[in-house]
Amino acid sequence: MKAREQLCAAVRVVAPAVVFIAVQLLLKTIAGHFCADAVGEGTIACALTCALLPGIGCAYGRETGKLQAERQALLWEGGILSAVLAVGAILYLHRGTDGAETIIKVLGWGVIGPINEEIVYRGFVFQRGRKLWPLWPALLLSAVMFAAGHASVRQFAAAFVAGLLFAAVYERSGRLIIPIMLHIGWNLVVSTKLTETFLVFKMF
Repeated sequence: MKAREQLCAAVRVVAPAVVFIAVQLLLKTIAGHFCADAVGEGTIACALTCALLPGIGCAYGRETGKLQAERQALLWEGGILSAVLAVGAILYLHRGTDGAETIIKVLGWGVIGPINEEIVYRGFVFQRGRKLWPLWPALLLSAVMFAAGHASVRQFAAAFVAGLLFAAVYERSGRLIIPIMLHIGWNLVVSTKLTETFLVFKMF
């Protein structure tokens, strides 16, 4: 493979992650115009990002050759959940209710966010990288891109390790639903706000 072809192939591997991160930053900027506090900004940005699920799901369906089935399922699921999140976002904006914030965080950060991220970082980045390179380069690249999507320096190391784990599980199982479920569990466990809300895990 020529150098130019290799470069184009590498760009195609990382492009979905770069676009996804850029869109997240844009949505966070938009949310910042509606909320003065950081918590509100993050909550609204989360709700807006979740609305990307149908589009990301359809793109993945096209990628894997399962467009029709993926489109129908994800449009219904994404449409319903995004509507719930939108209602929660509106309530939060106008009333600042803890209940609205909880809805958004449970469905957004706990469920829809992991689905979006697993499709992007494992379904696209890792899967495309695996077709070009051996296991470890693809594994490391998907983990680095996943960690880069978490802007906090404090979260980078944990996200990198989680990215390695999720990609390894996907490689082993061949099924994207497995890392999706692990990611959902990860987010629900490590989120201190959710653990406080449901009193399931001791805060640490």
